[in-house]
Amino acid sequence: MFGISLPPRILTGTAEDPIQQKLLDEFGGIDPLLRYLRGLGITHIELRNIAPNADPSHALFCANKIWAAGLCLTVHGSLPAAIGPFEEVYPSLLPLLAALPGHQEELVITVHSRASKTDPRTEDFARETAEMLRLWEQDAERLGYRIALEVNRSKGVYDPGDSCEGVLGMLAGFEGTRVGACFDFGHFFNNMSVTGTTPEALPDKEFLSRSVHTHIHALNERGTHQPFVEGRKLPLDAYVSELVGAGYTGIFNLELDFPRFPELSFRDAIRASIREVRRAVRAARPKYDDLRHNYGAWADSIYPDEIRRISAELCDPARTDDRVYMIGSTAMIFKVGGAVFAVDPAIRSKTVRSACWEPLKELFTHIPYIFITHEHIDHFDPELLFHIRDCGASLFIPASANEKMVEMTRYPAERLHRLRAGDRLALPGIGLETFEGRHFEQNGNGVPSLMYLFRVGGKTLFLPNDVRDYGLDRMPDIAPPDIMFANVWLGRGDAEHVHPAFYDEFCDYVAAFRPGRVYLGHLCEWLRASTDIWTWEHAGRVQDGLTERLPGTPAEILRIFRTYPI
Repeated sequence: MFGISLPPRILTGTAEDPIQQKLLDEFGGIDPLLRYLRGLGITHIELRNIAPNADPSHALFCANKIWAAGLCLTVHGSLPAAIGPFEEVYPSLLPLLAALPGHQEELVITVHSRASKTDPRTEDFARETAEMLRLWEQDAERLGYRIALEVNRSKGVYDPGDSCEGVLGMLAGFEGTRVGACFDFGHFFNNMSVTGTTPEALPDKEFLSRSVHTHIHALNERGTHQPFVEGRKLPLDAYVSELVGAGYTGIFNLELDFPRFPELSFRDAIRASIREVRRAVRAARPKYDDLRHNYGAWADSIYPDEIRRISAELCDPARTDDRVYMIGSTAMIFKVGGAVFAVDPAIRSKTVRSACWEPLKELFTHIPYIFITHEHIDHFDPELLFHIRDCGASLFIPASANEKMVEMTRYPAERLHRLRAGDRLALPGIGLETFEGRHFEQNGNGVPSLMYLFRVGGKTLFLPNDVRDYGLDRMPDIAPPDIMFANVWLGRGDAEHVHPAFYDEFCDYVAAFRPGRVYLGHLCEWLRASTDIWTWEHAGRVQDGLTERLPGTPAEILRIFRTYPI
């Protein structure tokens, strides 16, 4: 998960100063900014700062704005003057916490320890901080928050939290993870390189294991909270690697202070910084062989519950938003304008399938239509279709599909329909137009396929599926769709190359349709050879290419078991 800190004031669309106004102006307002951030892979917005005595309605307004954009939030707060239970001393966040259910599981709140410029009672500040955190820990689970005590920058004041050792001292005796540390990369590096003598030092492993949140920013001669652009520095890879190695699974939060680099383009600084943080995190994750080895156990452990969750949400009358659920790298469940349908519901892992038949049967009792784009097993799953054949869904497949695979499904003939390029369907709540797919590579390898253009809920959804021939003169002539689902493929066997052969062709092909929004899929299929696994990193590069070609158009990376707005 990736986050970025923003001033609460701009969430209202107003600005307190020219710097905040510049941030809004560069993106055309707060809504385009939030869409842009989500498109770059950001999952959380950190409100920096919400004071204990701030207006509670203001904090809740900001939260609702973030949730409406399909994002979650965290809060950078502060310790109040009075020591007491959270509900008594932090009223500004109580309405926000009450609204958490249905939006996110918990709220991470980062605070600094007590400190003073003139009062030397450092030990008393440490004791008071620990006392406050102990009171807050008692209600953390009930109210739904987690507290992160930040390692602060050493700046010549009386601060018990300006070192990892100081933070660990105040966390002594706490069990569990409701109260932990915030590893501020820039503060730690500043302390080691500016006020210390060991810039190559790494945090203590105990501190890393107690970390529940991060603040990430580079340094230059102006100080901390700088973006990751030329002239700024931070041993980002080393810090991320050590943190991931210690088992960290929280948010990697980019904490920029925009007034410190007013001469830069904020858009460029944000994009470069997010891309650099994402790159470092990917580099620290397990490599392909480990991921393939562990894929079955991972998916088996979470897949059944996730399928049950989606079933419940499809039936929930309170959920009226248009959305798509990802249940595989290309397997999608749509609910748009009241219509529900699935496209290419395939599960490649036998381990997962064997654990999921009953939850999948329940899910497909709520899905009246299934559409298959082509016969490859990551799109057309005969075994899955066999198990759900009695759930009542009508199945639409290309007329060119392998007949033996179709027979394996044992699908009832009255609910099995064959589609050809040029067909137009009018189903309840769904309009569909089909086009000839472009799944054949230049050497002739490939299979016949169909592209689908859905008209549903007043929106057009274009699903060209797997494209291997990006010749623009051979693409369907359609009006710009509201949303395009583009499956990333940059060249056969090229996934480990620095410059995949079809990178520019892919970006040009997507941009040619001028969609209102792009979703990038068909990623991280760990059962493939590593030379043919297109990852989030590849998709991140495609995002950059699309940003250049389609300024202002959101391009978002699809991840399994995430829900995305339509």
